[in-house]
Amino acid sequence: MNGPILRSVMTSTRLFSARLLLQILKPDFREHEPGSRSVTTRRTTASLKTAKIAKDKVWFTPNIQLQDVTMSGKTCLCLASFLGFLAVFLGAFGAHGLKDTPYLAKKYADMPPKIVAGHPIPAAYKYAQDFETGVEYHITHVLAMLATGLLMLHQPSRLLSLAALCFVGGIVFFSGSLYILVIAGPRWLGIPWGMVAPLGGTLQLIGWLSLMTATFRLKNNLPTMKTSSKDAA
Repeated sequence: MNGPILRSVMTSTRLFSARLLLQILKPDFREHEPGSRSVTTRRTTASLKTAKIAKDKVWFTPNIQLQDVTMSGKTCLCLASFLGFLAVFLGAFGAHGLKDTPYLAKKYADMPPKIVAGHPIPAAYKYAQDFETGVEYHITHVLAMLATGLLMLHQPSRLLSLAALCFVGGIVFFSGSLYILVIAGPRWLGIPWGMVAPLGGTLQLIGWLSLMTATFRLKNNLPTMKTSSKDAA
């Protein structure tokens, strides 16, 4: 993947993220009567029609509305369980297959030391820490998916679906790119995997913002327990 195409991918991702944020933060999420359209809806539609293509005319920003984002609570919990299994497996692989073996030391023996906080450290150690960072963010967002799935079972919403999808994408692009970077190399298949990780980080931020907004808008349908005077005594 050459430089112009990678830059256009990142530009498209930023535009797509901005659109999702506008969809999250716009004031009216309620569905309107057939044939009626709010000012926000008209403006959003107009902005989507006038969206520009990246400079090399190869990559397009996806035309996705919040109403198109759907995922059931059951699906979210199943994906979280599977990704949790992968997180534990990869964590064990990193601890025993990478740190306890000379694989990284041999692979990055010719690479100059990395500067971290002003101090040079061996490249193998730096990449081992990067792998561990990927596992930490992986398991953290699996837990976020579990919480999101439970909320969806209680009260489904498009924002919760968006949060779940962003968490999945964040795990794939952020943690996945770090796994590939460490195991296969920083430019495996000609792709600078260190530049792919920020795409996943952006999705994770959108996921947390969506979860926060959805939680704020949840209706409390849980029955309240009334305490009688006898129980109080």
